[in-house]
Amino acid sequence: MSKVTVILVAYNSVGIIARALASLRGQPDVASVIVVDNCSTDDTCDLIGRDFLEVKLIENPKNDGFGRANNRALNEVKTPYALLLNPDAILEDGALKTLLETAERYPDAAIIAPMLYDEQGEPDHSYKRHVFAREKKRGDYVLPEGDLCAEFLSGAVWLLNMKLMKQVGFFDPAIFLYYEDDDLCLRVRKAGYGLVLARGAAAVHVKGASSGVVKLDVEFDRQKYMVWSRLYIEKKYRGEKAAKWLARRLQLEYAFKAAWYCLRFNKRKLNRYRGRLEGVFVFSGASTSARAA
Repeated sequence: MSKVTVILVAYNSVGIIARALASLRGQPDVASVIVVDNCSTDDTCDLIGRDFLEVKLIENPKNDGFGRANNRALNEVKTPYALLLNPDAILEDGALKTLLETAERYPDAAIIAPMLYDEQGEPDHSYKRHVFAREKKRGDYVLPEGDLCAEFLSGAVWLLNMKLMKQVGFFDPAIFLYYEDDDLCLRVRKAGYGLVLARGAAAVHVKGASSGVVKLDVEFDRQKYMVWSRLYIEKKYRGEKAAKWLARRLQLEYAFKAAWYCLRFNKRKLNRYRGRLEGVFVFSGASTSARAA
């Protein structure tokens, strides 16, 4: 009996989602595949309707964000496990079988994830030892020799033990985009369940390709949501005082960098830091809507 419902959230993903969906074909453990489309303006829905008739397509009338879109599909899952798969992630042969075997070895693990690699075969930073840490240097990232219990697992590919996740709850609907996986990892650990990186399972993650070519206004919004979400979880887990301190520090940092890139006539990076400043202002209740021209 098939044990897994696969869920993908798409937004203008026509250039990448076919590879992810194709990697699921012929998998005996897959009971069904659900794609939740966040009101794409490209041909994502047409592609799925034409080439992937086995997929259940849910078309949101507006962009609900990553977490809420996943929640909509998760509430329909009847199988013991759900696999959350980014449109820019491709399962390697045998990965799903290994994830399921790992889940059965660790029945107290609520989330199991594979090792992630880029298209050149280099390992991606798919786990962290501390949710709030940003381990930027490659030397900080140690490849595990076997299965690893982590504090954070990248949300690009997750196998969810649905019995446990129904007790924890799904994604925080307040978060539109970014850090929703950090938040859920924190809640899983707080509930006393494990996060396990399955060393023997692998997936390719084409970072940043989920939504196709990124325009300046889209990138502005991404940066805004990223900073707002970071401040939101700071407040949620460390308190309002810590969040205000972080907001002030980030405001100064981003203002300086925006001014620097303005002087250098670097429109793309100026747009990036204007977006991040907007995230700080929105979180603080003082939005400027300072989009780049």
